[in-house]
Order: sequence, then structure tokens, then C-alpha cells
Amino acid sequence: MVFTHRTVATARNRASGFGGDWQVRQQLPVGVGPDDRMPPGSREPKVRLADRTTLQ
Repeated sequence: MVFTHRTVATARNRASGFGGDWQVRQQLPVGVGPDDRMPPGSREPKVRLADRTTLQ
């Protein structure tokens, strides 16, 4: 019984901490994170430069 109670408490604590992190990650738009920001940021400028060069 003690083990079950302990597991529930750990699960609850983990869910609370993880849930908050997950919510923050989900709330942030794509490309805001450090990992997601690098690829999109590098791709965006390249595409914009290409578009500007083509327009000019």
C-alpha cells in the first residue's frame, strides 16, 4: 500500500512539473524554441533573400 501511495505522489509531482513544461512548450509558437528556432531562422532569411533577389 505504501508503494502505491508513493507511486501516485511521484506520478502527480511528475505530471505537475512535466505538464507545466509541456504547456509552455505548446503555447510557444513554432520556431521559438532554441532547437526549433535555429533551422527556421536560417531558412527564413535564405528564402527572403532569394525572394528579394528574384524580385529585384
